[in-house]
Amino acid sequence: MVETGASIGIALYPVHGDDPGTLLRRADVAMYVAKRGGGGCSLYAPEQEAQSLRRSGLAGELRRSIPQGEMTLHYQPQVLLGSGTVYSVEALVRWNHPREGLMPPDRFIPMTEETGVIHPLTAWALDSALNQLCKWLAAGIDVSVALNVSPRIIEDHSLEEMVAQALEATKVEPRRLTLEITEGVAMAAAAAKALHTLNEMGVRLSLDDFGTGYSSLLYLMRLPVHEIKIDRSFVAGLGTEPDSGAIVRSAVGLGHNLGLRVVAEGLQDRLAEAVLIEAGCDAAQGFLFGRPVTDVEMTTQLMANPGSKAATVEPSTQEGTVAS
Repeated sequence: MVETGASIGIALYPVHGDDPGTLLRRADVAMYVAKRGGGGCSLYAPEQEAQSLRRSGLAGELRRSIPQGEMTLHYQPQVLLGSGTVYSVEALVRWNHPREGLMPPDRFIPMTEETGVIHPLTAWALDSALNQLCKWLAAGIDVSVALNVSPRIIEDHSLEEMVAQALEATKVEPRRLTLEITEGVAMAAAAAKALHTLNEMGVRLSLDDFGTGYSSLLYLMRLPVHEIKIDRSFVAGLGTEPDSGAIVRSAVGLGHNLGLRVVAEGLQDRLAEAVLIEAGCDAAQGFLFGRPVTDVEMTTQLMANPGSKAATVEPSTQEGTVAS
């Protein structure tokens, strides 16, 4: 199943220009505004021009950001519910921009995908995360690392070679690397070969934002995934919205019946944690357990975690892979 969408930019004659070149350029500016908004239509407005010029400047700086050492990784713990053991950390890319300061990924990742910078950025993130993991393992901290990957990297089949090279360079066991992919990407036929190749390499695959896509149960059963991450929009309503509780319990049951680990995203309070534990959810990630922090701060947290030095990489006895 392949999902398609459209982004449309509109410029009107003579309001937005009186010649074809100007109208096309401004329609293109509006189209990128629609694209960044997730698709649909956008009518050109003068303020979009300034935003477009600013983005063009940032795009140029983005190409130089990796060799200039401006990219950095922050880490957020993934915790076993009940025991509180940190069994894994998710590596999250940040851009330490010289003028803008620390920029979150939603400010620049779309630009990396548009400009092709996503390829060197992904290679850098893999190398950096695995090298940091080596330091933790050498210190006796038994954890894994997770990294979200862009649909562009999966669809053009460049991810497999990147991962193989990073694992070979660092000598990290493939099972200690989890790659997070969105439900929509996993459903695309173009991604199937890449996912199966990564699974054969021993890398773990996680279905991110589970519940927000349109995956069929039959197709899900065929995917070589090891884990599903329940979307934060459902976790946020736990304890207050009955529908959220029902969805989470269904997701946990489905995941366990398929032999998968189930992780809840965006956990922020103890009430929601209690509901997740009652539902049998394996693990969670969110501000309740810690915000994304630098490698130095995460090292301190891991050293202080009561179970981190004895943490098992396999948090659920039911865990496996749907397609092996």
